[in-house]
Amino acid sequence: NNKSLGLLIEEARTNEALWNRDFTNAAWVKSNVTAAKDATGLDEVANSASTLTATAANGTVLQTVTKASAANTYSIYIKRVTGSGDIDITDNNGTNWTTVAGLSSSAWTRYDLTRTQANPIFGVRIVTDTDAVEVDYAGLEAGSFRTSAIATTTATFTRAADVATIDDVSNEVISAVGTFTI
Repeated sequence: NNKSLGLLIEEARTNEALWNRDFTNAAWVKSNVTAAKDATGLDEVANSASTLTATAANGTVLQTVTKASAANTYSIYIKRVTGSGDIDITDNNGTNWTTVAGLSSSAWTRYDLTRTQANPIFGVRIVTDTDAVEVDYAGLEAGSFRTSAIATTTATFTRAADVATIDDVSNEVISAVGTFTI
């Protein structure tokens, strides 16, 4: 079915999570977890996402962003590889862990947390030794809700605001600037 489901127009946002697809990078601090960039990602490209495997119970992968107190939304796509133990996410260095629900081994699911705080420390905890998950497009955005995924490597990346002009007679898009889902 090629029927349009609507037009998504997003505000400008910056992803402050570095190496958000490559959890082998040193920006991600690993404790009792091994990371490999060997997973087929959300974009269906081989070796574009990461696999995290616990080497002991409660293994973590965390990243810190230094910033003033503000509302921030942490989001991440996760897919189960092996095991059945809890997988948790945090945006405050594990002061609070949120167990992700409905984790699938066949489809990516996006999870998010929003909190007002300074210096967020965000990431994943694998509760059971030897369990493994694939992760992709981790994001930390200033704001009270998540937007579509923004890829990063060595630096933060800002996506410009989308702009669309609608003809007030025909209700057709006559110009558009940005990345749209139609």
